Amino acid sequence: MTGDLRDQVSDVAICLGLPALPEDWTGCDAVWPLLERMREEGAVVLVKLDGERGPGDNGAYTVLASGGGLDGDFVRIDSAVLEEGLATVILGYAEKCW
Repeated sequence: MTGDLRDQVSDVAICLGLPALPEDWTGCDAVWPLLERMREEGAVVLVKLDGERGPGDNGAYTVLASGGGLDGDFVRIDSAVLEEGLATVILGYAEKCW
């Protein structure tokens, strides 16, 4: 995942009054406050780790947000990199709702 996506997610956190994220954040822990904010607004956030997917598939991780401020819309990505999926969904939600 590019540093640019990481930086953008950190910028969203700061705009929401949350602490900046580490430049090299990985996994769900660093972005958990953002995911919780989404949930508090009524969104459903799903992170799927699919062990049945192989190299020819779109990636082993699916990240999805629906409901809440998305008004019937959703943000979804299948990705080979968990952090890329999390960043894409958080940024998509932020663009539409924050």
